[in-house]
Amino acid sequence: MSPEVPRPTAETHSNNLVVWLAGVMFLVVQRPLYSHSLWWNLSRGREVAHGIFSPVKELLTLERAFEADWCSGLPFYLFWSTGGIHFLAAIPLLASTFLLIFLGKKLSAANGTWAVALMLPLFLWSVRGELQPVPGLIDLLGLVVLWQVLSARRSKRQLIFSVLLLFAVWSNFAPRPGWGLLWLLLTVGFQQSVDNAITKKKNKRSKVAERSNTHFMQSSLAVVVAALIGGICNPRGILSWRDSFVLMMPSTFVSPEFRLERAWSGAFNSKSWSVEETAFLLLFFLSVGLVVRAIWLSQRVEASTGSNSNDEGDLARDRSRNRQRNLALISLFSLPLLGCLLAKANLPICSLWLVLAVLWFSDQSVPSEKKTREHVQGWRLTSVAAIIFGIALVDATGISSLSTRRLGWGIDSEIDVRLLNLPQLDPDGEQLIGWSPDTRSVGAALWIDEGMKFVDVPQRALLGGRLREHSQQLEDLRGAHRASYFRDDGSQGGWVRKFSEWNVDLLILPVEFEVIHRELMKSPWRPLDMDSPAVPYGSSANSRMSQLVLEVIQQQGFVEFGPWQPSVENYSGHGWRFDFVELLGGGTDPAAAIRQSRLFRTMDIPVAALRALVPVRTGKVRGPLAHELGLCQRDLAYQEWTTFGQASVFRRLVLREFPSDSAGSSSATPLWGELTPDEIETPEVWEESVQLYLRGDLHGAIQTLPGETSQQCFASAMLWLELGETGSAMQELEKLLKLNPDRPMQIAANYWREQIQQFSEF
Repeated sequence: MSPEVPRPTAETHSNNLVVWLAGVMFLVVQRPLYSHSLWWNLSRGREVAHGIFSPVKELLTLERAFEADWCSGLPFYLFWSTGGIHFLAAIPLLASTFLLIFLGKKLSAANGTWAVALMLPLFLWSVRGELQPVPGLIDLLGLVVLWQVLSARRSKRQLIFSVLLLFAVWSNFAPRPGWGLLWLLLTVGFQQSVDNAITKKKNKRSKVAERSNTHFMQSSLAVVVAALIGGICNPRGILSWRDSFVLMMPSTFVSPEFRLERAWSGAFNSKSWSVEETAFLLLFFLSVGLVVRAIWLSQRVEASTGSNSNDEGDLARDRSRNRQRNLALISLFSLPLLGCLLAKANLPICSLWLVLAVLWFSDQSVPSEKKTREHVQGWRLTSVAAIIFGIALVDATGISSLSTRRLGWGIDSEIDVRLLNLPQLDPDGEQLIGWSPDTRSVGAALWIDEGMKFVDVPQRALLGGRLREHSQQLEDLRGAHRASYFRDDGSQGGWVRKFSEWNVDLLILPVEFEVIHRELMKSPWRPLDMDSPAVPYGSSANSRMSQLVLEVIQQQGFVEFGPWQPSVENYSGHGWRFDFVELLGGGTDPAAAIRQSRLFRTMDIPVAALRALVPVRTGKVRGPLAHELGLCQRDLAYQEWTTFGQASVFRRLVLREFPSDSAGSSSATPLWGELTPDEIETPEVWEESVQLYLRGDLHGAIQTLPGETSQQCFASAMLWLELGETGSAMQELEKLLKLNPDRPMQIAANYWREQIQQFSEF
């Protein structure tokens, strides 16, 4: 008879749950830092550390008002000063660990293992955008501390002082204490109603009940007043509450055309929802379901035990308490949903609100219902845990279409300030003034050059009522309205005039602003850098920048026509970033290469754009990389068509492999026309070459082409050029010209020979 296998104990189940949660947390949260406001807040923190009382007035030329959260960047700057980028990179893990420990224990005790297994992973997905060294993290911590303060048994005086101190600190270190005030109003108001009902039930004499009601009302009012007073204990004063609510619902105060930040728009507006939006919606329905279930169980307990009294007054008071509880349920859960609909930036704190609301309702349940729940175990829970872990693992690899950020450590290349090369133009003590519609660009430049100033930053423009003029300036840049003109509303437009009025020396734009980049390339304002996600522009008419402009023009020619051969090393973190997926053999993250290619396309150097993608093209491409490759093929085909009169056969065959939307085409028939059977002399050879090319094997694609026709020679030449092998490209072009090609191919061969020869000695 075999010995009986001991069943796992509750302690074993608890340990397994902790290990599982730690693994999910690591897979979901651990990413290189990517917040666009990181360097802006670090720059503000540096100013405060240097003794500046109002950092925004020091950094922005248009800012005249004090800011409430003037210290919001200081804690993270101290982290940077202590341990550099790696101390900052540890903040998401530290913050998520604290939140999981705090929420996990309480959820497990109040709602059981299933609640922990389902709610906390969804919570982590929803909130991870603010688990970064940014002020939004302090908003999250402030709400957690407020929940703890209100849940603890304290005397009236201690409670009032704690709330006053909490909101005083919160308003100086974070921008949205308004969420705490709303939580306070709802929970304290409901608690007062419940206490009133209980008091009336215990005290039949009306005078005793009235005195108790008055006492409860005074206590609640004192707590709310303490929060209001604490919230104005900052340099902004009473206007800090106004600023907080504006940031909580910016879409209410700003027209869609004036929203400079994507996070100011409401959630669930796009056709495809992000991981954070999907997780929040699931968390919302799960939270409501748990609370409704708790209320149903509570009512069953009350119905089963029953009240021995037939007093109609007691029954009426019970019904009143239930109505008030239902009203609180509707209020507490509709508010975070409304907050997300008003601004996507509210997703993290609204997710935390939902979890705390579940805990709060658990605390309000009747004693009979608040019993210790057994840990629900078995194959169902194990299966759910395995599915969640698998989803987290897929999310960590970045292969999902919903999220492409990969598991890693350090700082994302998207905000790596080392890539930004600013001009050193201060020999006579003149201060450099910049303009940008993007917080990431402003912060990166201010962090690099401590002596620099910017005109404005989106958040401060929103609070200061200056958003309209910046949005109009952005529209003038998109529409190429350089010269002065009058708009329909009577205001004067023209971006050159406005920059002159603001004394702007430097314009910095994110790579994503493709239309503006293309328009600026036609103006005297030219790029001063070619590597950064935030591209600086200076006027070639400015004598201080003309030499820099000339150098970048030469660099553009080199990367397009010269022997430039980028490698994976070009996109590595160089000590600031570690890609765990790449270290485990998952290949290089293509995000940095895609961004570089995108910039080159806007500069109208499509061959350089293709070259930028070569190091990350291993195997069949998909997702954003495939989309960018298709756009590069389209741009190069268009260049061939406009310059030589026709697009090459190879380019058109490659474009066939991309859907029209992936290649940026809005019509079924391209401008350069469809291929005819006469143009494809050996279709099987072309097909093999194209397929090898799409798999990233450019050498194999070249070897497949025998070079018997001018089109094959031209395709080989362009492939060699894409590889940076200009000598081999020249040989193929010479061979092409000996084959007596038609007029378009002759023009193309001569054009590329002349361009390559200019940069053959670089």
